[in-house]
Amino acid sequence: MRSFLILITIVLFNSISFADEICNDDRKIWIKQLKKDMERDFVNPVFSDKECVAELIEHNGISMEQHLHTLAAVKRDDFKNNSTREERDFLRSLFDDIDSPQQKLNN
Repeated sequence: MRSFLILITIVLFNSISFADEICNDDRKIWIKQLKKDMERDFVNPVFSDKECVAELIEHNGISMEQHLHTLAAVKRDDFKNNSTREERDFLRSLFDDIDSPQQKLNN
């Protein structure tokens, strides 16, 4: 759930210029509600002062940039972990074996 919310926040970061162009009252109301919902999911969130974008600057005393660096480091470590990579390769080979008999029947 936390990763999903971080992803939504990143998408919202990318849509800032578009949001400024179409800022209307309905959008402002929706953003206020979104910020309230995010306050329930994050610990001590800090939002920007922008009314048309739910820009999360930091939560739990850590900036979003630091959270992104931490997430990237975790993903990198998972990729470097040979046992994790071996498990992924094993699962891929299972799916390849499952697909193979169907392909043979079609030929």
